[in-house]
Amino acid sequence: MVRVTVSSLDGSQVSQDLDYNSLVSALHQLTLHRLDTHLSIENSRLIHISGRALDGEKTLQQESIKEKDELILIKRRLKQASDHSDKENPAPEIPNSLIEEVASYLPESKNGANSGVTENQPDSTGV
Repeated sequence: MVRVTVSSLDGSQVSQDLDYNSLVSALHQLTLHRLDTHLSIENSRLIHISGRALDGEKTLQQESIKEKDELILIKRRLKQASDHSDKENPAPEIPNSLIEEVASYLPESKNGANSGVTENQPDSTGV
């Protein structure tokens, strides 16, 4: 048996006696239940006080959890759109001819200087 203390970021603590062969995910679920938190397994994780993230599929022994170790319950970061691999969902390449065709349907600007559109034009200062 090992006594493990889990602290949440709001300062709540839970101490639990578990067998070394217990899964980290079991400790995680038990902690969530005892803290009566809005967090779930999917949007939180357990990390060791050293900062090492724990794998829920491993046992406490496999994760080298020792007597009186302190763990921290944290909220997972949301994945940002940039986390998606471009290799999995590559952006389609749009041919220039299609861009030119679509652009031909746009109305011409009455005041091109203030349109906000910048083009590569020769520098009028002669530099």
